Amino acid sequence: MVILVMLLSQIFVFILLVSLFIFWYFSDGDLFFYHPERLFGKVVEWVSSIIHA
Repeated sequence: MVILVMLLSQIFVFILLVSLFIFWYFSDGDLFFYHPERLFGKVVEWVSSIIHA
């Protein structure tokens, strides 16, 4: 169980980093300057859906 949680957290961090890079690359950084709360909201929504699943 502990191993599973560690593996999931590593996968989550990896996916998060990749998605952040993709967002930054395609938006030329505009997303972070103008809509950080939107991105943060998406992440929170995704995490909460995983926790409640």
